[in-house]
Amino acid sequence: MSQVLILGAGFVSGPLVSYLSRKNYSLTVASHLIHEAEAVADKYTDVTPILLDVADRDALMAQVKRHDLVVSFVPFAYHEYVAEACLEAAKHLVTASYETEQMRTFHDEALAKNICIVNEIGLDPGIDHLSAMQVFDDIIEAGSELDSFVSWCGGIPAPSANNNPLGYKFSWSPKSVLLALLNDAKYINNGKSQVIPEEQLLLNTEQVQFSDSLTLEGYPNRDST
Repeated sequence: MSQVLILGAGFVSGPLVSYLSRKNYSLTVASHLIHEAEAVADKYTDVTPILLDVADRDALMAQVKRHDLVVSFVPFAYHEYVAEACLEAAKHLVTASYETEQMRTFHDEALAKNICIVNEIGLDPGIDHLSAMQVFDDIIEAGSELDSFVSWCGGIPAPSANNNPLGYKFSWSPKSVLLALLNDAKYINNGKSQVIPEEQLLLNTEQVQFSDSLTLEGYPNRDST
């Protein structure tokens, strides 16, 4: 049975644990707050909660070596430490965060050790990339040409749960949601690269009408080029 180490026990970890537990994997959920790991693991018989500080190099290495795959849901600043441990132990790594310049420097070593380090496997980035490529492939297979493409991504709470001033439910770190607003946005419009400075992001919102009864507010996000 494959051994999977999930680092982090926040909002995103629960659905992954639920899915993998049905696929006959042996799972370990690690958190620096043991009660959070226990809350995720207690629903299952094949999930083990442990206390782990990923900044503790020796403790992290010990756990990485025991598993076949590491899924990192810790804050993005720690992914590089996790990647270094996975490289040393020759273990695969998946994260849901944007790929950084430092993570790119691990590429050649990962190839040499025949391991995968895969980033941006979440909703945004992740599912949005995959769904976009599916649209592109369908257009090409139909013999058509793509003139333009705009992708909007976000989470919509059920009306019964839409009970706060933001009209938003956090399915991941609230802090990270807000920190995402501290990045410039880049995209291509009519063949030209456009850059929106971070301080102007919320001044460049757009009303996006999805149906007669659903209109949402969108803003440019990160590097879409």
